[in-house]
Amino acid sequence: MNEEQRERWGSRTRLENGLEYEIHRSGWKDGPDRFIYISGYYGESPVVEIPAEIAGLPVTRIGDFAFLRCAHVTTVKLPDSLTDINCGAFWDCTALAEINIPDNCDGFGGDAFKNCPSLPAETRALLKERDYFGVVGIFGEDETPDKDTPDAQ
Repeated sequence: MNEEQRERWGSRTRLENGLEYEIHRSGWKDGPDRFIYISGYYGESPVVEIPAEIAGLPVTRIGDFAFLRCAHVTTVKLPDSLTDINCGAFWDCTALAEINIPDNCDGFGGDAFKNCPSLPAETRALLKERDYFGVVGIFGEDETPDKDTPDAQ
């Protein structure tokens, strides 16, 4: 498969640190901008650092269910280039207690952080505040309000 076919079909490549990624194009076939989409994590480290670039291209998205059930992950360091965290990206990351949300990251898919009970209230509040698309259920349908927030009664 040549590079153009890999880009068109989003073939996956795995890095030594356990991250899996795909090269995508923004826009249509002739779109000039290409970006990296993190599609999975198969590493054993509880601390994951996602680079700002892979293969000379910016890392802009965490894909659907990329970290699904990575219950051993406690910390994720996201690059400033990140703009979107897709559906279910960190679903069932029950030990996830620390994640930085870059300033320009404001697109979150439904259930992006479902069943992440270790996330601190400050992080949850920041995610809700930055959710540009206003996705209902960023923490899952069964989400209950935090005890520390004013609207929880």
